[in-house]
Amino acid sequence: MKNLKFLFTFVSAIILISSVATVFAKSNVIRIAHSEYAFTYDPIFCGWSDVGRICKVAYDGLLKYEPNNKVVVPHLARSYVKLDSGMRYRFVLNKNVKFHNGNIMTSSDVKYSFDRLLTLNDGVGQLISDVKLINIIDDHTFDIVLKRPTTGFVYMLPQIMIINSKEAKKNEINGDWAKKYLEDHDLGSGPYQLSLHLAEQRSEFVKFDEYWKGWRKGSIDGVVFLWIKDSSTQRLMIEKGDLDIMMEPVMIELEELKKNDD
Repeated sequence: MKNLKFLFTFVSAIILISSVATVFAKSNVIRIAHSEYAFTYDPIFCGWSDVGRICKVAYDGLLKYEPNNKVVVPHLARSYVKLDSGMRYRFVLNKNVKFHNGNIMTSSDVKYSFDRLLTLNDGVGQLISDVKLINIIDDHTFDIVLKRPTTGFVYMLPQIMIINSKEAKKNEINGDWAKKYLEDHDLGSGPYQLSLHLAEQRSEFVKFDEYWKGWRKGSIDGVVFLWIKDSSTQRLMIEKGDLDIMMEPVMIELEELKKNDD
C-alpha cells in the first residue's frame, strides 16, 4: 500500500510538473505553491496567509508598510492628515489609479470598500470597527470619521484593500456585496490582474500594463499560485525548476533539499 501511495504521488507530481512547465517554461513569472487552497479573491480575508499573498499582487490599500523600516506611508492615498484630535482623518487620493477593468478610482470606491467591510463585519473588517463613517468631499478627497480617537488606526489601513465599487455593484447577488463574484474574480487595482482561475488547482496573475505606479524594466510578468497539498510534490517541482517558492514545507522535505547540491 505504501508503494502504491508513493507511485500515485510520484505520477501525480510528474503530470502536474509537465503541465506547469509547458505553460510557463518561457515566461518571466514567479511560481508559488500553497498547501491550502485560497478559497476566494475577496480582500476581506487578506489577513489569512494564503488569501493575503494574493491580495498583495492584485489589490492596493490607502497606506502601505515601507519594507525597510516598517513605517506606514501613503500608497493609494497621496497624502493624509489627522484632524480633530484624532477623531477624523482626511485623505487625498492619487488621481491616476485605474482598476483592472479600466475604471478610475474615486472616493466613492473607498466609501464602498469601507461600508462593505463594516457591514459584513468579517475578516479584516473587524480591524476598522472604530470607523463611524466615510464623508466624501470630492472625487479624490474624503474624511474617515472615527467613533473615538484610536492610536493604532493608521496601522490597520495597509490591510484594508480598496475594490472597484461599480463592478462590485453590478455583480452583487441578493445584497451579498459581491462575495460570490469574488470567489473567481478580482476587483483590484494592484500590479497584477487575475487571468486564470482553476478552482483548487491554480490561479494565474498577469502584469496590469496600466498599473498606476508604472513598471520598471525587467519587472516580473506574472505570478502563479499553485494549490499542491503534498509537500514532496512541491519539492520535486523545486528541484526540477518548475517552482520558485514552496510554502509550509514539512521538515523531511527540507532535509531532502539539503542533500541536493543545486
